[in-house]
Amino acid sequence: MRSADVVDCLPVRQKLTKDEGTFSMTDAAGKVTNGSFVMKDGKGCFTPAGGKMMCWKNDAPGADGSWSATADDGTKSTVMKKAS
Repeated sequence: MRSADVVDCLPVRQKLTKDEGTFSMTDAAGKVTNGSFVMKDGKGCFTPAGGKMMCWKNDAPGADGSWSATADDGTKSTVMKKAS
C-alpha cells in the first residue's frame, strides 16, 4: 500500500500512513481506533493504542483490486481500496 491509503476492511474503514507508522480505523458503528503500524516478516502489523499487536498477511489482489487478509489468529478480512 502507498502512504495514506484508505481501505475498507469490510466493515471497517482504515487510513494507513506508512511513512509515519500510524493508522486510524473507523468501524461500522463509528468507533475510531488509532495506533501504530509496522511491516514485520512480510506482514502488516497494527498495534491499537493501549492494545496488542495483530499482524496480517495479504493475498494477491484480484481483478477488481480487492484482496483477502489473514491475521495471525486466523481472522480473515476482505480489503478494497476506496476511490479517491
